Amino acid sequence: MSSTTRITVTLPSNQVTELRKLTGNASGYVAEAVARQIRRLTEPGW
Repeated sequence: MSSTTRITVTLPSNQVTELRKLTGNASGYVAEAVARQIRRLTEPGW
């Protein structure tokens, strides 16, 4: 298993309100969105 690092993400309250409407796991949702973006940016040919 790869090592992990905990980070803090600060969002405006209105964005958090909207995020909570989408999911009950805001932390997991944000973590997966960031991971997906990093994978996209590190793909060959980007």
